[in-house]
Amino acid sequence: MPDQTGPSATDTPLEKTLQALIPDLKAKRRLGWAVAVVVAVTTFGLTALLLLGVFKGDLPWIIVLPMIGVFSVIEINRRVARSQQALILPHLAKTVDLTYTSNAKTFLDALPERLLPRARSRKAGDWISGTVGGRPMDMAEVKIETGGKNSRTLFRGLVLHFQNAVPMPAFFLAVERQTKGWLMFSGWIKVNDLVRVDTITGRSGENYGIWLSRTGASQQQHPALQAVLDVLTNLETRIGSDARLFSATSTGEEMHIALAHKRDLFHFGGLFASQDKITSGIRDAFDDLNVPLRIVSALLDAEAQADKVVAGQQA
Repeated sequence: MPDQTGPSATDTPLEKTLQALIPDLKAKRRLGWAVAVVVAVTTFGLTALLLLGVFKGDLPWIIVLPMIGVFSVIEINRRVARSQQALILPHLAKTVDLTYTSNAKTFLDALPERLLPRARSRKAGDWISGTVGGRPMDMAEVKIETGGKNSRTLFRGLVLHFQNAVPMPAFFLAVERQTKGWLMFSGWIKVNDLVRVDTITGRSGENYGIWLSRTGASQQQHPALQAVLDVLTNLETRIGSDARLFSATSTGEEMHIALAHKRDLFHFGGLFASQDKITSGIRDAFDDLNVPLRIVSALLDAEAQADKVVAGQQA
């Protein structure tokens, strides 16, 4: 017979958090639906009155009013989802001893200029911070777009920041095609002031260029650097098929890693999401939250192991 003495699935911190917050999640959804119904009834009621000739109106208003109703419901759905996420995410972060802040502008402003493509539209949110392996760590969702009428997304994903466990040469790693310019442009990511020391193909088949500073190029074989690069170029085994390494850089003391995602992380809820779907989305968000923590832990372990090898060689 299975052991009945251990904790059940409902006893985990995540499940306890879900059970405690379900009433509030439902309340936010009910309020959203109440507002949406009022908006829909008002706009479509006015449209019906215009069609019946009760109010004198022209054709544009008959067309515009239903559109206003539809877009209003879409916006209400978005706001309900965001309010549910704002309720849940701080508690998810707390279950793994992290803190959550919705506004990540300070995080975005502090990112190395070289890490992400240069563009006019830069947004960041869902800032999560804490410690991993005794080292300060934080991360946030970031979106980079060209902006303008025909805006194009250049990067969407998660950016991690943490302190290195041991000193190492400063380096920069990026998807190679992101560093190649065309016509009069020097490329989305500037690398012409660095020295390329290697090109590595990741498990996904993507080619990554590795650059060092001109003064640090001779340190290519540094054990800690090689250990970190090995973990970074094999990240697909840790982050799943819907995420890819985009770029990474280290000053020798702190590291930033950009992971490109095909979807928005920590996204769940809304008017049209059932309770089961919301619960499933929260569990997925919790899993998404733990992946970066495992990556940082693996990198810190790799650095520490490399440092032990160096210490053994010098003994």
